[in-house]
Amino acid sequence: MADSNDTLIPAPKHPELPSGSLRWYADPAIFDFPTTAHIDPFDGIIGQRRAIEALTLGAEIYSPGYNIFVSGLAGTGRMSTIKSIVERMRPNFNVPHDYAYVNNFRHPDSPRLLVFPRGRAASFDKALGAAITYLRLHLSRMFDDEKFRAGRTRIVEEFQGREREMLDAFDATLRPHGFTLGQRKNGEAIQPEILPVINEKPVPIETLGQAVAAGTITEEQAKELVATYETLSAGLYDLARQGMQLSQEFQHSIADYEHGAAQVITLPAIDDLRSRFPFDEVRSYLDDVRDDILENLEKFRQAGEEEADEDPAKQELFKIYKVNVVLDNANTSGSPAIIETTPTFVNLFGTIERVYDQRTGFWSTDFTQIKGGSLLKADGGYLIINATDALSEAGVWKALKRILLNRKLEIQPIESFFQTSSAATSALKPEPVKLNVKVIMIGDSRLYQALFDGEEDFRKIFKINAQFDYEINRTDEILVDYARFIRRICDEENLLQFERESVAAVVEYAVERAGNIRKISLRFSDIADLLRESSFWAEAEGAEIVSRYHVEKAYVMMADRNSLWKEKTLEQITSGVMMIDTSGRRVGQINGLAVYSTGQTSFGKPSRITATVSVGTQGIINIDREAQLGGSIYNKGTMILNGFFRNRFAQTRPLALSASIVFEQSYGGVEGDSASSTEVYALLSALSRVPIRQDLAVTGSVNQWGEIQPIGGVKEKIEGFFDVCRLRGLTGTQGVLIPTQNVSDLMLSDEVVEAVGEGRFHVYSVSSIDQGIEILTGVAAGAPDEHGEYPAGTINALVEARLAELAESLKRSMPVPFTEGPRAALLPVQEPDLNGNSDDVDEPNPEDFA
Repeated sequence: MADSNDTLIPAPKHPELPSGSLRWYADPAIFDFPTTAHIDPFDGIIGQRRAIEALTLGAEIYSPGYNIFVSGLAGTGRMSTIKSIVERMRPNFNVPHDYAYVNNFRHPDSPRLLVFPRGRAASFDKALGAAITYLRLHLSRMFDDEKFRAGRTRIVEEFQGREREMLDAFDATLRPHGFTLGQRKNGEAIQPEILPVINEKPVPIETLGQAVAAGTITEEQAKELVATYETLSAGLYDLARQGMQLSQEFQHSIADYEHGAAQVITLPAIDDLRSRFPFDEVRSYLDDVRDDILENLEKFRQAGEEEADEDPAKQELFKIYKVNVVLDNANTSGSPAIIETTPTFVNLFGTIERVYDQRTGFWSTDFTQIKGGSLLKADGGYLIINATDALSEAGVWKALKRILLNRKLEIQPIESFFQTSSAATSALKPEPVKLNVKVIMIGDSRLYQALFDGEEDFRKIFKINAQFDYEINRTDEILVDYARFIRRICDEENLLQFERESVAAVVEYAVERAGNIRKISLRFSDIADLLRESSFWAEAEGAEIVSRYHVEKAYVMMADRNSLWKEKTLEQITSGVMMIDTSGRRVGQINGLAVYSTGQTSFGKPSRITATVSVGTQGIINIDREAQLGGSIYNKGTMILNGFFRNRFAQTRPLALSASIVFEQSYGGVEGDSASSTEVYALLSALSRVPIRQDLAVTGSVNQWGEIQPIGGVKEKIEGFFDVCRLRGLTGTQGVLIPTQNVSDLMLSDEVVEAVGEGRFHVYSVSSIDQGIEILTGVAAGAPDEHGEYPAGTINALVEARLAELAESLKRSMPVPFTEGPRAALLPVQEPDLNGNSDDVDEPNPEDFA
């Protein structure tokens, strides 16, 4: 307690906040309708002007890089806004095309891309398939046609006659020399051979020795026959060459005959396709198809109609004429808006699948296995993806950057992208697709900033940032729009309609969610949840319309089902396990307020903060910081305390004290600076020995000048302390001190407002440390005079006196006289570490005080 010789100066009375300033209530008269059934639903987006303008700009600028990153809190209607805007947009892109991959007859490893007007690719696929089936049937029949066979036979007989003439002519050159033309078998081949004639019988040249031994011819005759054979053999080579030329001529004649006959069937079928699909690339491809058919007629020889759909081997032969439609926009009207909810590499960019061939035991692929992704589907329109989902998928961001920078899509399997297997070196390389697509990524502001700062290419390809706000200024016009929004949700989800008093309750909830009575929340997912649950409780009670009672019940039930930890905390406080005083006075002890979040809900909890002071040079030690339980913002607030005390009480001498501050019974982390003013009050109480009222709790940040700064969670903090006091019994003196700037944030519960209105609970707004300490102690803070002296009997005077007393005690404990005045104040080794790092404090050196 303060020295009994001191006469304490009472503090002036500080007014508390009236109950009318603790909550804003919507006036139902704003809504000139009995129920939402009597108003039109809201067709549009409430607020978000800035975001809508950015989206519109990005959608209507068609230059490269004008893709859109949508940032803002989830639940603010980003997805519905984007869908609504892009559905109304008609970008100046080309009309969406169809895309199909076909075989490249010249380079089979580089499938060819065909581009069709919308809806034509599938019809081309069907038409070409029908043409190939037609050709398989009629070309097969052509080979069996009698007229065709007769013509072919004539060619065969002609060449057979020419072959006989050639052979007879050669044989005629042999006979005068005693030789004739015969044949011999060489393995499986039959070759012409020159045979000597002995006794009018042709014999192999190798048997002349046997003829000599048998006396049929003499040895001289045999030698003469061998010499003649060697001379005539040169003619045999010429004969073979002439035969080869004749055979080739025969093959060409047969091919020309079959080609000419097949053209009569093939050309009309191909020309029909060319006329039905008059596109340059398609016509060029059809020319290749025609040439391939005419050059490979043999596979059509046995391809009858009955085999067309049954023989897998034959199907494989004709696969090269298939059309792989990777994008069919036949049913697409306007610009496509594709929302990809699972933006994996394959889903976004497509892939080239492989199939297992049971006959060979190998994996294989071809152009028919190329599959498109959502990026291709969005060509000519918009692709909407979640940024976090896309960036967390392997390879997606790197591939997306490359595609948007080059404006080309090269479909490849993911293993080829990462080069992780041998398949990467043997994969197909399809012709790339020239894309004209807007990509809209949805993420939060931190992700956008991180990408903008750390990824150079991001700035080039996402030049538009559409920022969605989470709140908007509350106006009567906005409140009416809210009512029309309620009507829209009721219609879309078949909910009960709301009367105007219940609409007022909904907008009050929206203002409460905004955390400022001048604002209203734009997090429509939360509002829609309240509407659904309000309608549920109304239906459960058999009501035909949602009343204010049902909205309030839904709100209470939402809070109740998420209040387990809040109830457990209150139970610990009321049972005395967690030590919190709500009456009496204590020196160096104060009730701070903190907010605890459990995900879906937050609640306030009082915490006991204590401060002790002693002789020493260690400065102000924050125990939570020393124990590494304080976060960076909390630690910053602690350091501001040192600045406040130096500024106010160390202008003529150093702060010679050792003080400690701690959140009692706090075993987890502490973050935020909202308790910094509370800690100042505790230290002032400990130094002045003036007790603090324990029926009050405090929240508020402080700066080095002693000005109170606003904090977050003020509603939860007030209601948290109120709940403790209510459970213990309201005494009529209990209350909370909050920063003046937070008064406009108040949307307290009806129970708190009622208690304040009846004088059973109090809420004070303070703007300075002096104002707060006067309410807490009932003693005047004291303002310095022109000499910097504080009036006796005030808190500041008591603190200054106590600091002088501590300095004197420290001086007496030193081995040499302690020098006061400016010189001592300037001695750096003498000044304690005001950051509270007690381990780093230097021990005083007596020579420094000499």
